[in-house]
Amino acid sequence: MNRISIRKLKDEELKQAYRLVMNSFNALRRKNNLNPMKYRATRPDPFLLHLKRTDPDGCIGAFDGDRMVGYASAIIRDYQWYLAFLFVAPGKWNKGVGRKLLTRSLKIADTESIRLFSLCTFSYNPAAVALYSSFGMTPMEPIPVFMWPRDSKVKLKVNKPAAKLTTRIITDYEELGFINKLDVKNRGLARPEDHKFALDKPDTEVVMFYDGRRPVGYSVLQPEGPIAPISAREPQYLADMVNWSIRRQLDRETKVILIFCPGSNAKMVQHLLKIGMQIREINLLMSNKRFGDLECYLPANLAIF
Repeated sequence: MNRISIRKLKDEELKQAYRLVMNSFNALRRKNNLNPMKYRATRPDPFLLHLKRTDPDGCIGAFDGDRMVGYASAIIRDYQWYLAFLFVAPGKWNKGVGRKLLTRSLKIADTESIRLFSLCTFSYNPAAVALYSSFGMTPMEPIPVFMWPRDSKVKLKVNKPAAKLTTRIITDYEELGFINKLDVKNRGLARPEDHKFALDKPDTEVVMFYDGRRPVGYSVLQPEGPIAPISAREPQYLADMVNWSIRRQLDRETKVILIFCPGSNAKMVQHLLKIGMQIREINLLMSNKRFGDLECYLPANLAIF
């Protein structure tokens, strides 16, 4: 282990980092009898680049000589330190590389203003859960992953919204003021840089919902299929917003539809099951304390919640 060095990564190294992430992720899935995910790493992943550009000190790699054997990306959003990624090459599992990366990642939070430390991980990876718990971030919330593939034999039973909601797909930053305020209520803090990334991403739709003239929520529809996040001003709007977003993804003919739902939101879990979405696996939100209003919020991708 003395040969392992940790350093910040360059932009051009993120293609290699993404390949390491996916190889490690798929090795973990195979170990747990889950199907691996197909991927292509022909250029640095835009999302990894986004995280590096917002928090360059948190984007680090572990090297055994010249070979990258680990990658981590930690970000600061308001008063929260959040671990977006931490992956170790399969040949280096259980050899302390992850602990070294985590220790270094936490150094970007060496300020009194950072009070919240959080991440999401896979429930089927107890070694990672134990590692993060030893640093004070304990399991707080199960996050079932709901999926519907287009080739499914189950037809989604999505009713039209019961509430008289109107929608608008936004293409600029004019509604960021409302989105930021809603994020403070539901997510626990604002993160405008991530919404700007979504708005600038080709084929991603950021949808505003209105009750009359009053904005009551938003959803982000990814071209790959995820609907994440979905955030409502009040719980009564959430199911209708979910239904509209699913219908929109059906119209866009995405290959899958994917939604992350906090397990404590029993009403939404039941709603998603009732309309035909299936739980494929369960992820885990870990934190040093609870945050946000999960009755009104379905998370973004697990790298930013």
